Amino acid sequence: MMDPVRELKIRAELLQTRLASNDAATLARLRALPALRRAGEAALAAAAPGIGPERCLEVVARECGFSSWERARLALEGAPEAPELGTLLHGGDDSVLHHWFATHDEARAHMAALPEAPRRYLLAYRHHFFVAGRAFVAALGLDPDDPDWQAIGWDWARPADPAARSRLYGRRLAAMRGQVASGPELHPDLSAALAAAFPGRPVRDVTSLSGGFSGATLIAFVVDGAPYVAKRVDALDPGDPERAAREIACLRIASERGVAPRLRHADARTGVTIMDRFAGAPLRPSGDPTLLDKVATALRRLHDGPPFPRGPSRLDFLRSVDAQCAALAGAGLPADLVRTAEELERVSAPHAHAAPCHRDLNPNNVLVAADRVVLVDWTAAGAGDPFVDLAQLGVFALPRPEQREALLHAYLGRSASDEERARAHVARAIALASYAASFFLAGARVGGSRRSPPADEEPGPLAEVIAAFGAAPERTHPGTVAAALLHEMRREARALGAARDRP
Repeated sequence: MMDPVRELKIRAELLQTRLASNDAATLARLRALPALRRAGEAALAAAAPGIGPERCLEVVARECGFSSWERARLALEGAPEAPELGTLLHGGDDSVLHHWFATHDEARAHMAALPEAPRRYLLAYRHHFFVAGRAFVAALGLDPDDPDWQAIGWDWARPADPAARSRLYGRRLAAMRGQVASGPELHPDLSAALAAAFPGRPVRDVTSLSGGFSGATLIAFVVDGAPYVAKRVDALDPGDPERAAREIACLRIASERGVAPRLRHADARTGVTIMDRFAGAPLRPSGDPTLLDKVATALRRLHDGPPFPRGPSRLDFLRSVDAQCAALAGAGLPADLVRTAEELERVSAPHAHAAPCHRDLNPNNVLVAADRVVLVDWTAAGAGDPFVDLAQLGVFALPRPEQREALLHAYLGRSASDEERARAHVARAIALASYAASFFLAGARVGGSRRSPPADEEPGPLAEVIAAFGAAPERTHPGTVAAALLHEMRREARALGAARDRP
């Protein structure tokens, strides 16, 4: 039996994940939020990165006719005096004329005056009440003879048994599945994988997600009330023919180590993987030492595990982004960004394949729950420098030096040596270069001003720019973030050069 509160939580999680795809239908759902009710497509796309779990819960609550998630939760859990009852009872047979009432007492009195047969049902829509018959209830996808109707006294607004109404809410939501987002047409390899992983079991709530730079096909779906994610990459990618096999090999090891979601299906021939959808929140800036310990533990477990195969280098990625920027905007990446990245790679070469690494630890790929930390999106995974994994986390999630030092201490289990601190600074400059390139590409894609700042021009402090982008992405051009990242990379590179020049 469907738990209505859990069902809406799953829908909210799916919404948050799908927002990354910039799918027009998904973005349009954000207009359920009062602040975005009149927003155009561009404003919705700009706002999407700042929509977190709580606001996604508000969206799905408002889609069901509640003014807030808390009020939706009270009604769906069966609170006797729930202040709102939503609009979930809309959508039955509207060709039938119902009797509508402004107050519950009026509706109750009207129903009491009717003959016992045929049976009538007192229903609610927002703050109004109406009396309907069996045909309308059946059109809602509900059984008019369900014993729970008798348990609530055939009165949705003032149920004799609130738990019975909660069960009916769950059945109504089950009947409505597929109305929030229609399922996309699936590649035959994905369909075959779903059939193999879940034989004879219906796959519901299929939604397309963003595959990011990888160009992968990514879907979220639900089977028997449990959420999953399936991914398909091009197994015959001419630019990286080992890509699918490498990603699956890394993901399989990471899943067995407990640092990736549980892997349910993997086929290197088709490039399809299916895994549990982990119910965690993306990592965000925090001074909580317990959280840092959890993150450090997950990374140590990854880096101490069996070796990963090697993949394309970071310089290969940078050259690809450079070419894309040139094609989109008529100018590639800033020359000193590419030059500095090449120099840094030479310095870090002894550690380039030191450990199994994720190699794209932006905070959205680090999901935090109460009991564990899980890493997702293993597209870039391979043998790498573990200090770069640490540095990538520090760019967005740990803006202050003391936070990054605390993560390094937690990771090592002791104070870092001078050599390790120097290595961490090199890794930070590498991470800054990579993310600056990604934001320059994002700026080229959205258009507008993307001027690269001169070496002597100082943008706003990186932490402030990132915070502003996170709070109101529609007001901060990606080029502004790229400039701040580039400036910080230049500062780190100068500091490293000065340190090498000291006797």
